[in-house]
Amino acid sequence: MVHPAATMDDGTPKEGQGFAACPLCMEEIESGKHYHRHLARHLQELALFILPGGEENSDVSEDQDAESSSSAESVDLAASHDRSESPDGLPDSPVEHPAAIENLPFLYATQEMNEIREKFRKRFTERRRLLGEDHPDTLTSIDDLAWMYRGQGRWEEAEGLETRVLETRQRLLGADHPDTLISMSNLASTYHQQGKLAQAEDLETRVLETRERILGVDHPDTLNSMSSLASTYQRQRKLVQAENLEMRVLETGQRLLREDHPETLTCISNLALIYQKQGKLVQAEKLYKQALTEGEKVLGPNHEITLKIVHNLGSLYHLQEKLAEAEKMYQRALEGREKFFGRDHVDTLDTVNSLGSLYVKQGRMAEAEKMYQRALEGREKSFGRDHVDTIAQAFTANRAS
Repeated sequence: MVHPAATMDDGTPKEGQGFAACPLCMEEIESGKHYHRHLARHLQELALFILPGGEENSDVSEDQDAESSSSAESVDLAASHDRSESPDGLPDSPVEHPAAIENLPFLYATQEMNEIREKFRKRFTERRRLLGEDHPDTLTSIDDLAWMYRGQGRWEEAEGLETRVLETRQRLLGADHPDTLISMSNLASTYHQQGKLAQAEDLETRVLETRERILGVDHPDTLNSMSSLASTYQRQRKLVQAENLEMRVLETGQRLLREDHPETLTCISNLALIYQKQGKLVQAEKLYKQALTEGEKVLGPNHEITLKIVHNLGSLYHLQEKLAEAEKMYQRALEGREKFFGRDHVDTLDTVNSLGSLYVKQGRMAEAEKMYQRALEGREKSFGRDHVDTIAQAFTANRAS
């Protein structure tokens, strides 16, 4: 297998050469620094998720399972933080983890996730012994162990570790240091996932205000913080505040990137979701269709972003009782996600679950039960029986049976 870094040498586009396809995901990226940041994010993910030595490698809203993209998941304007590696392949510097963290560990079976977690745990123990509790590399190891706990739905353990890292960085580095802000953002994300939305809002507001003051309103990290806070506002039903923040992110993306840039399209879809929750269904449908048309043209019909828009448009039709149109969108999203991600990817399972909900509304109970059971089996396989998403899916399946 060719290492992805090998594709970045002579073929890397230079500043001013327009747009080029990412060699890993084929997404069209603006040349220059945005291209390098995009590739850096892929390498960061590989460093976190690929077992060393191997050669092969959402929130679900109440409004009919529409999906919101938040934080690093949605804003590719965000620069990946430089993240060096130790000789064992484990990361040596802090990284901000997206709120939708469960979208990644599905790549491995639970046993493999446990093996990765044990590598992080051993590295932490070794670094604590050699470097001390407060050394930056030790803190990074604690952060990565917390990340693994998050991926397995062990939220309280993750929260405890992230709180410990944040308190240490505040004491040693100060409240405004970039690494402290990363820790604050990660803890806020864990609060968000647990439904501790007041705590998440408090931390995300502090991070946003600090980044605006130090980095400016157009900095990628600032935009990340806006998107994360907007997602929290959505869940709190503070829809006016969510709309205002998402509009700021969208306007900045349109100004700095282009109207049909993938991240601009994601922002449009997020704003449509806010309108959907506000009951502004006509405006929501208009934005979804705009994003879908541009997504199909620029990214193709089976791109991850395009498929999310298709799913969300289906959720809008579902809400509007346009059940035939909703089924068509869900079926299209399911087919695309099965090809793009695989049968047990969390996004695929979300669409399976939404189809089950649609079938219940249509009175097709046998088909609904089949969809719910498939979603349950997929989540058990990906996350284990004790993960919060698996438990919620089991409850849904039991109600339909």
